[in-house]
Amino acid sequence: MQRFVTGYLATVARDPVAGWTLLTPSFRNASGGFGSYSRFWNTVTRAVPRDVVADPRGLTIGYTVDYTRRDGSTSVDSTRLRLVFRGGDYLIDGEG
Repeated sequence: MQRFVTGYLATVARDPVAGWTLLTPSFRNASGGFGSYSRFWNTVTRAVPRDVVADPRGLTIGYTVDYTRRDGSTSVDSTRLRLVFRGGDYLIDGEG
């Protein structure tokens, strides 16, 4: 799970289209559609997770993420994701 989140954040920071494919259809809708999703991720050049806590039974993972933006600014956020396991890999199914 930790490897998935690290890989997702690295992928989406360089290619939001590829990151979008790692969301379930229901979470894509909940995210406001690709336009909203890409507007956020197109501002990010790097997203590095830390303090990762995974719950394999509950399929949740929480972490703090350090963002570096295209304009050089940085920010920090914390989130918890709900995952599903399909086709041998994880997908993001929700936040919170």
